Amino acid sequence: MNSNWLTGKTVVITGGSGGLGLALAQRLIHRWGCHVIATGRSPERLEAARAAIGETPDGSYTCRVFDVTDRAAWADFSADLAKRGVSVDVLINNAGFMLPFTRLEKLCDGDIDRILETNLRAYLTAFRAL
Repeated sequence: MNSNWLTGKTVVITGGSGGLGLALAQRLIHRWGCHVIATGRSPERLEAARAAIGETPDGSYTCRVFDVTDRAAWADFSADLAKRGVSVDVLINNAGFMLPFTRLEKLCDGDIDRILETNLRAYLTAFRAL
């Protein structure tokens, strides 16, 4: 294990059940001994991510199922962390939403709202909660 400022830190990764979020979790755990708390909407995908990460020191990978746009879930998550005495050192806002490539004028208001809710408001909610 290499040593740097990340060594042993507690890291929350939104969208941690696949893609870049999963790759980051693997690197943080196996290279720097971080404790990663991955969030995602799918319990099945989070469990598959746990299997993909492989053997880890006890407690170095945990997950929490919720949608990042759910403000009450962020409040519950934050309260649960505080109750357990867990201090988050790093937040990686990886969860995001975008429709397949389309011309902007074809986006309806609902599409725009969903993009902003996931890619902006949820990030700000996460910072405030944690």
